[in-house]
Amino acid sequence: MLIFRVYDIIMELQQHVAVVRQGGAGAPNTRAVARAIVQQEFPHLLAAAKILREDALVLEQVAKVERSFVYFEDTIITGMDINLAIYKAFRLFDPARIDTLGADIAEVETQLKLIPFFDDNEVAALVAELPAYRALAIGEGVDDTVDR
Repeated sequence: MLIFRVYDIIMELQQHVAVVRQGGAGAPNTRAVARAIVQQEFPHLLAAAKILREDALVLEQVAKVERSFVYFEDTIITGMDINLAIYKAFRLFDPARIDTLGADIAEVETQLKLIPFFDDNEVAALVAELPAYRALAIGEGVDDTVDR
């Protein structure tokens, strides 16, 4: 079941990296430590000056991990673009999300063709089953119990 979430998790991580790079809410611990350091080292400064020093400390710390962000982007986002497309396609098999993901049959077909072990006939069969699959997933829910 994790395969259904891999793409989403990687995209969430990519968004988190973008927020951290901005030095805002994405780095709350770093900001809290910077605030404590500024309060301790510069108690006499006005609030605006303290905020500027906090911002500078946060940016300094974020710059120290920038290489890891670049590695993540080069290796996972760019270097695995075909794999990411396949992970994105696997989301089509999550019954809880099929309605939002399956609204555009052409997009579904394009994504299914990215999965290397599906040939054109299998993709056509899956696309043909899509309306029934969506109806089952939306209307009746999915029973994941196994008859024994």
